[in-house]
Amino acid sequence: IIFFFFIFFFFTKFDPNFPEILQLDPVVSAEEGDDVILPCFHPKEQINNVLWYKQLTGQKPVLLASSYYRTQPFKFYNDFDMPKRFDLLRADGSSNLSITSIQQSDSAVYYCAVAFSNIVSFGAGTVLLLKGHHSNKYTVQQLPVPHLLYPKDSVTLQCSVITNICAGDHSVYWFRHGSGESDPGIIFTHGNRSDQCKKSSETVSPTQSCIYKLPKNNLSLSDAGSYYCAVAACGEILYGNGTKLNVKGKNLKLIQRFQKSCYCLVAKINYVIRFQIFNTVYILQYSVSNEMNYAALKFNTKTTKMKRGRNHEETVYSGVARQSYK
Repeated sequence: IIFFFFIFFFFTKFDPNFPEILQLDPVVSAEEGDDVILPCFHPKEQINNVLWYKQLTGQKPVLLASSYYRTQPFKFYNDFDMPKRFDLLRADGSSNLSITSIQQSDSAVYYCAVAFSNIVSFGAGTVLLLKGHHSNKYTVQQLPVPHLLYPKDSVTLQCSVITNICAGDHSVYWFRHGSGESDPGIIFTHGNRSDQCKKSSETVSPTQSCIYKLPKNNLSLSDAGSYYCAVAACGEILYGNGTKLNVKGKNLKLIQRFQKSCYCLVAKINYVIRFQIFNTVYILQYSVSNEMNYAALKFNTKTTKMKRGRNHEETVYSGVARQSYK
């Protein structure tokens, strides 16, 4: 058996790119007692086995179920069929994991994988979170960050653990899920440390508050996504509510600056045009007024000259007429 086990792992290649496995829901939130379905889409061809793994925070993945594709029913491992809350819903090109009456112990990352020849390909994983779940032993809180961040900015994510019963060491893990194919695996762990904790005796029952920080410096577009902290303590694993980082590209800044410049330029042009129109109208009104006065004086002068000319012409004509008559 050991020989075949060695042969399998020696000749098996783990390839995350081929064939493509799609787990479309990176994070699924549900209330305790709900039923959930974790979808997994895989190629219809070039596939021998379909496998599902469950990974608790800080632990190795555990095989949940496997089956030869289209030929045999799924086989469950590690007592996942007792009680029967797990089931596999198979269709052409998909093998979805169904969990009924979910419990706190079901909070984990679930990976779908397929095997073909000596290649095993994994999906990005789906994180199952219990929405609104509160432990009787401790509370996990995540503080929000600025709504909009830009590349090269810096921000610090914060996870607080408050307890009044279990004051032992905590194991805190951070994992991120971005967009598309980003892997929601663990990106940082604080390990078993309690040096960041402070005790308070101001309340009726003394509490211990631990603050864990994850600094993110020189942000890039690839840092965008939802960050979750998971705390393993007091025999339980509890997830925070998540902190979302929105990192926008520099193009948005340039567009905003360009828009502001355009607004200022339009306002300036509008002011100049209005000033020019006002100035032109004022000059025209002043010129028309002067021309009207000058025309009146000119008209009076012409009229006088014309009258004099007519009188002179009439006199001359009268004189000529009289001479002819004689």
